[in-house]
Amino acid sequence: MRFIAGSSRSNLKFLTDQTGTISKDIELLTNSKTSETPGTHQALLTTLKVRIEGNKPQLKFFVTLGKVMKLSLKSVATLSALSALALSPLFFAGSASAQSVRFDGSYVGAGVGGSVTSGGVSNDEAVFGGNIQGRFAIPNAPVSVRGSVMFNGDNSAVIPSLTYDLPVSRNTNVYLGAGYGFVQKDGQTSQIGNKDSAVISAGVESEVAKGVVVYSDAKYGINAYQGSGNGSLSIVGGVGLRF
Repeated sequence: MRFIAGSSRSNLKFLTDQTGTISKDIELLTNSKTSETPGTHQALLTTLKVRIEGNKPQLKFFVTLGKVMKLSLKSVATLSALSALALSPLFFAGSASAQSVRFDGSYVGAGVGGSVTSGGVSNDEAVFGGNIQGRFAIPNAPVSVRGSVMFNGDNSAVIPSLTYDLPVSRNTNVYLGAGYGFVQKDGQTSQIGNKDSAVISAGVESEVAKGVVVYSDAKYGINAYQGSGNGSLSIVGGVGLRF
């Protein structure tokens, strides 16, 4: 392989040198058309023909090499396409056989969270607090009933919701749902705004050990602040025990 690579470099250098020389000859030949010296044009033409004839084997080699490389590239492209077609059934079959197992357990857990938006009015700042969250699985159905209590030192909110659960790996679901948030004290900031509002949520849950579940989700309260009408986004997470 080293010998072949060395030979290729030598041939390439030779071709580059000869191409440069021939190019100069052509330039001289072009300029000689206006020359006043008799026979100059014909002499340069003869020299150019001799140079090209003398380098025919090497030039022919590179022309042939170019054709072979072009053919090889087409062959590789064709082989790649055929391989993709041949392997695609195996890929889809493998995907089907490795289908995720839905996590169907019910649990109650606790954790922390907070709002990451504010209402844009004084006393509507983002707040941090705790949460208690539960999932009540509906047997043989891809939906769950969930409940969440979000609290801080000044206010709390209760959010019942219904979610659609999609398995993504063994005992791990992602979920998307909708519910309604009931704020204990209207006008006082909570993790999900300062008034009752419709809430959409998206999250993930996974049973990481027997009977132990971790969860995290984002909740968005629509028109959750009095006065400004802004939405409220909160992020929570925690650990639960399955029952």
